[in-house]
Amino acid sequence: MKIPVRIRALLIWNKIFHSKPSADSLVKISSGGKGVKSVLFLLPSEKKLAQVVSHFIKKSLNQDTIDVKFIVHENALYYYNTILKSDTITFSDTDLNWFGILDFDKIIKKVSDFNYNALVDLNRSIDQPLSLLCMRLDIPIKIGFSSPISNYLYTVVLDPSENSFLEDNYMTIEKILGLNL
Repeated sequence: MKIPVRIRALLIWNKIFHSKPSADSLVKISSGGKGVKSVLFLLPSEKKLAQVVSHFIKKSLNQDTIDVKFIVHENALYYYNTILKSDTITFSDTDLNWFGILDFDKIIKKVSDFNYNALVDLNRSIDQPLSLLCMRLDIPIKIGFSSPISNYLYTVVLDPSENSFLEDNYMTIEKILGLNL
């Protein structure tokens, strides 16, 4: 898979100007059921994928023990009608610059009000401007799907099997985070 030029440019830009030392905070997830306390989900905006993801996040909304927040494009908010608006951070096409890169500072200000234990990027495409937000956030556990740039973005990379169902990947995420769904 080829990395688009704008994504390469942004990776280089962030490496030069925004590189940070790795996070010192640790989150312990035990087999005894003590999982993360707060999760930030990056939601896809494609209709086909959003329908499957919507079912997955419905289960996470039923959890009383964890705080869940979502970041999604405002045009895709329609696909996630079970999410409360207070739990959602949206962005629009006006938040993208002429190069097609998301204005990270606006979203980081909204996200920084809360201390997250984990970030889960449910986007599958590497050409998503939202996925590149992972480089700027100081969250100890960052989970995402395998891509040519996933090593720069995530601390845990899921390599989905061609023969398995998409839902199996989401069950793996639940196990990693210690969510009892």
